[in-house]
Amino acid sequence: MEKRVFGWSIVLTSSILAGFTATAQAQDEVDSAIGTSVALEAGSGLVASSADGDFRLMLKVFGQMLYTVAEADGDWTQALALRRARLYAKGNLFDEHIKYFVQFAFSPQDMKFKEGIPTQSPIFDWYFRFDQLSDLTFQVGQYRVPFNKSRVIPYSKLQFVDRTAANFEFNLDRDIGFDFRSADLFGLNLLRYHVGIFIGEGRDGYGPSDFGMLYVARLELHPFGLFKDYVEADLLRRTTPSLAIGAAYAFLDNAKRNRGIIGSVPSDGGDSDIHTATVDVAFKLRGISLSSELYFRESVRSLGDVQAIDENGDPLFELDGVTPIIDAEGPRSGFGWFAQAGWLLPDITLELVARYGQVHPWGDGSEIERLDELGGGVNWYIFGPSIALKADYHRRFYGGDQAATTDEIRLSLQAGY
Repeated sequence: MEKRVFGWSIVLTSSILAGFTATAQAQDEVDSAIGTSVALEAGSGLVASSADGDFRLMLKVFGQMLYTVAEADGDWTQALALRRARLYAKGNLFDEHIKYFVQFAFSPQDMKFKEGIPTQSPIFDWYFRFDQLSDLTFQVGQYRVPFNKSRVIPYSKLQFVDRTAANFEFNLDRDIGFDFRSADLFGLNLLRYHVGIFIGEGRDGYGPSDFGMLYVARLELHPFGLFKDYVEADLLRRTTPSLAIGAAYAFLDNAKRNRGIIGSVPSDGGDSDIHTATVDVAFKLRGISLSSELYFRESVRSLGDVQAIDENGDPLFELDGVTPIIDAEGPRSGFGWFAQAGWLLPDITLELVARYGQVHPWGDGSEIERLDELGGGVNWYIFGPSIALKADYHRRFYGGDQAATTDEIRLSLQAGY
């Protein structure tokens, strides 16, 4: 018996070694036939690609250190934090038209730390893109919903340390789903579009859900020709006018949160049917950049059955003492806008920026509070947007009463490599 076991052991070991040898030889033949190259590219990170272009991998990291001084109700606070820490991987597989993109986020705010415990996964984006048909490119996965431009522009390519208050109120953030798109519709050098359907659960959605889906459509017009309008500053100092006009509409059926796929769960536990629309414009010429976005949201609430409680935690009833009082929450309907301008000074990579924006409630019982935002800043692009030092100041006015204000000063150093 022992000899038989020993014999089978020799046979098995030999087979494994032969398999490893054959695999190594096959891999060597593939590597020899395909050829690979590895390089460090400025602004792109570590790039590995096959000679035929069918395989490509780009690895990049991005970090942002942020120092903030803020005042509210006469109290001043400061904070120094690693605001963003990202790892990117993108490229193509088996064919130049099968692309992928992965983004991981590891900072405490990215992972929504609460009492030292992360409440969201580090996966921000994970999608595949099939662009064999340029006018019918297909993308599927978890990624930023192609709704308003300022939300889709990466943080590293913003002119301010962060996005506007209007964007935070009305954007659609990330969701899981798919869309059809074209980066140059019909090859006219004029049009782009997106048409998509998403699960409606937002980032990190998993498990079964109802059929309350998110439907999105976006169209962009570039009258003077396509250009890289998803970078806010005019770092190229364009000598001819560049103009982009965009519009989008989204409908979310049975939204579980008060701002759609983001925000908080309504106090009554109900849901909403939400219509959202936006129009945006971007213009660049000789270092000058202008951009603006307008948003509108109509939310139709369906109340849940969560009972209201008093300050002692006891349930509340109508006068009959039997009918429970529902902890009703109003819709978050409203509109907002912002206008932003930047000027890249001649001969140096120093930029002055300014913006103003508003958020308004709309309709009866809206839970949105009136907010006005005024800000200005200065940016030093040390190595384009890859390494930049940014400083800005914002004053915000709440409730339409200029006596209710907050002030915020921010300084950030961002680096992507």
